[in-house]
Amino acid sequence: MKKLGIIVDGSSSLTKEEFKKYDVKRAYFRITDLLNNKEYKDDESITTDIVDEQFEKGNYLKSSCVPLGEMMEAVEEMLKEYEEVIIFTIHKYISSQWSNCQIVKEEAPDRIFIQKGNIMNWETKKFIIMARELSKQGLKANEIMEIINKESDNTATIFTCETWKGMTQGGRFSKLAGRILDKVSAYPIISLQHESPKFYGLSRDYHKVIDKMIEKFIKENNLESINDIEEVSLYSTGLDKDKEDFLINHLAKKLKKPVEQIEISSNPIVVYLQTAKNAYGIGLKIKNKNKEK
Repeated sequence: MKKLGIIVDGSSSLTKEEFKKYDVKRAYFRITDLLNNKEYKDDESITTDIVDEQFEKGNYLKSSCVPLGEMMEAVEEMLKEYEEVIIFTIHKYISSQWSNCQIVKEEAPDRIFIQKGNIMNWETKKFIIMARELSKQGLKANEIMEIINKESDNTATIFTCETWKGMTQGGRFSKLAGRILDKVSAYPIISLQHESPKFYGLSRDYHKVIDKMIEKFIKENNLESINDIEEVSLYSTGLDKDKEDFLINHLAKKLKKPVEQIEISSNPIVVYLQTAKNAYGIGLKIKNKNKEK
C-alpha cells in the first residue's frame, strides 16, 4: 500500500502532466448553464471562451460543489490504495466544498486530513509539492498538514475584477451595490490569506490596484518592506495581453525582482465564473527568515 494519497478539487489548475507527476487525484465541481440547459465538469469541457461568450450574453454560469457521494467514493477508493489521504480544497469563502469534506473525513478521521481552507490555486500547487517532499522524508499526514497549515498563514491570494457583475450574480455582493460601483469604476481588493477574507478597500484606477494590494499586504502582516516578500505570482487567466505585460513589468519594478521571477498562474474555472475577463490577482509569500539564519 502506498504511503500518501492526495486529492484536490477544482481549486487547482494543475496540468494533466502535473497531476501525473505529483500523483494527485482530482474531483470535479459542477458548472450549470441554466439558460441552455447544460452541465459541465470544471475541466477541459468548459473553457474561458465559453464563459466569456455567455457572460457577454448576460448568462452567468453557476458552480456547485463536488457531489458529496462522488467525493466520498473518490476518497474511499484512495484509502484502498494509500495509508493516508490529504485533501486540498478551494478557499472556504469561495465554496462550501471544505465544509462538505468534513463529512467525508468522518469516515476515517485517523486517515483523512484536510487543509484548513485558506488557500487558492497558486498556493495549492506549492503545498502539493511540499506534501510530496515531506512524505519522502518520512513524515505522517498529520505532521505534513500541521506544517502546511502553518506555512499557509504566510501566503495570500489577493484579487480584483474589472466588473462586479459576476460576483453579484454569485450572491456575495448585492446587485445594487455592484451596479453603483461598476458605474463609478471602483475596483474591489479582496485578500484570501486566512480562513476569513479581508476587504482591502477600493481603487478607482484599475492599474494601480496592484500597488494597494502590495501595500496593504505589507501593512496587514507587519512587514518592514517589500524585501520581506519572497515569492510573487500573477493570476492572469482572461487578461488581455497588454494588461498582462503591464502587470508583470509593474510587479517586477514594484518588488525589485527580475521579470523572470514573476510566476504566472491561472484562475480555476470556478473562480473565473465570478471574476470574468480582465480580473487579476497576485499570490504573495512572506520570506521565511529562519531559513536565512
